[in-house]
Amino acid sequence: LQYKLMMAAWEDAAFFCGFTGPARRRALLTSLLAIVSCRQGAALTSSSSACSTLRTSVYIEDTDAYGIAYFANYARWMERAALSLVGMDKCATLFREAALLLQLEAIDSIKYSAAARLGDEISVRSALLGLDLHDALLLQMQLVRDADGQQLVSCTRARFSFSTRAGKSAPWPGVLARPVAIAELSPTGILSGEVPESAAGTADIGGGLGSRVLRLQADEVNGHGRLSLHAAFRYFERHRSAALGGPAALAALQADGVQVVVGRVRKAELLPAAREVLLGDALSLRCKCTLRGRRMQVLFDQWLVCGSTGRPVARAEALCAFIDPLSQKLVPAPSWLDEKLQALPEVLVFP
Repeated sequence: LQYKLMMAAWEDAAFFCGFTGPARRRALLTSLLAIVSCRQGAALTSSSSACSTLRTSVYIEDTDAYGIAYFANYARWMERAALSLVGMDKCATLFREAALLLQLEAIDSIKYSAAARLGDEISVRSALLGLDLHDALLLQMQLVRDADGQQLVSCTRARFSFSTRAGKSAPWPGVLARPVAIAELSPTGILSGEVPESAAGTADIGGGLGSRVLRLQADEVNGHGRLSLHAAFRYFERHRSAALGGPAALAALQADGVQVVVGRVRKAELLPAAREVLLGDALSLRCKCTLRGRRMQVLFDQWLVCGSTGRPVARAEALCAFIDPLSQKLVPAPSWLDEKLQALPEVLVFP
């Protein structure tokens, strides 16, 4: 369609300029298209890859009482994958300097083949379809379970666009190369071309349990693009899961008839330095774990810290209890979990 529109426009221009012969006019148009394609190709050398894979985990906060991921989370993971493909640093800079935010606007068709479950490691695979006439980014997307390669969700086309703080659509930013479609997802869910891998807002820094740094995501900020207490609570929840052995360990505990519940939270607050944290900033979480009440409770003293300044931005104390779901009574922590908690260092970095 784009070619036909350009062809018609060039035919009219050629007529008024005195060019004759359809063959000659089409040859001139072909040359023009070649020049445009070369410029787009040059722009792509500095743009994000047309294929991208974002890896993330399914935490207890993402699931219902049966350990099944809420459907809304698939859209959230897809939006994070789009930010990763364009470049989280670039998107964060655009938000700070121009108040532009890339958001999911529409999904043409989405198919749910299997459910993501508590403890799953999943990959969100994206293939670039280009920009539409309104400068919206079009992606073909799939979510796949890493353990067995099972396709969970497939999306034929998802539309993302930049919007202003007032909620109005904005054209594709000039500081970003204009993407064009040069890859697609195969029916088997495998990306053609090079597939760069990245974690969902985290980066490994080595050193054992919890040795990762997180990035503040667009779905975790408040209306001013800053850290919210709600987001801090989610970070604390994830960190407690990691200290207990991760989502897979929580699933194993549930299978053994033991539930871990939050019984009390104290001293939960955003600290003054939280006003300095914006979308895309690096954060880490530090925590001290203490077994209490004859090994039936564990106290988490948790601090969220700005990665660039080292200043604490949020804190909370959470007392968790081990419960028998049938009798609703306190039970001792399993021996393997007892040993894991006793072996933990006093300071952990958020996973």
